[in-house]
Amino acid sequence: MNETKLAVPNLRVARPADAHALSALMRSTFMAANGHCTTAENLAKFLDACYTPEIQLREIRDPGVHTVLVEERTGLRGYAQLRWTTAAPREFGEVAVELGRIYLIPKVQRSGIGSELMQYLLRQARVGGASLVWLNVWQESAGAIAFYRKHGFQIVGETLFEVGNESKEDWLMTRSLGDESPASSGCREKFRTEPSSDGSGQAHVDSLDDRTGDSATGRRIRR
Repeated sequence: MNETKLAVPNLRVARPADAHALSALMRSTFMAANGHCTTAENLAKFLDACYTPEIQLREIRDPGVHTVLVEERTGLRGYAQLRWTTAAPREFGEVAVELGRIYLIPKVQRSGIGSELMQYLLRQARVGGASLVWLNVWQESAGAIAFYRKHGFQIVGETLFEVGNESKEDWLMTRSLGDESPASSGCREKFRTEPSSDGSGQAHVDSLDDRTGDSATGRRIRR
């Protein structure tokens, strides 16, 4: 899209100059939400593998990754990403885009910004031609699961993700874009997947107003 300012208040598309601030935000929000989920060593490995200015600069410049920021006068307050570059499980059988990450700092959680951000992402997915949005969510993250259900996502399978050397169990969730109603359903087939061998899988745990987080990538179906 050409304009970096969006119709939703306080939202804008990320620019290359944001890479350092975005990396710091990603690390702090992940730590705030998930610092308890593994050992300090595993957490450090995960952060260094996923959240650096160099990585964020590549993602911001990547036309297949749409990164949007929540910004106030005092700085960044949240962010989200749609990833067109992640291969969706072939069982979905549709043009699908991954909701890879969605976070807000604790101060602005439960303010309604999370729902505004989600609605923007769903609209952007439609504009990009997707008929389905998919994501992964930690099975222990009841708040995140409730948030996604509120916005029409359904559990359709299971997967694993890696935080350092530790595996976590995720639900796969989908949301069809063919129905505007929040109760719209996605792919109903149940399946399990495996984490990618290249270590690109990323933990997804709670952190938004009704809670959200990181989605895993590069999954293979486990039969």
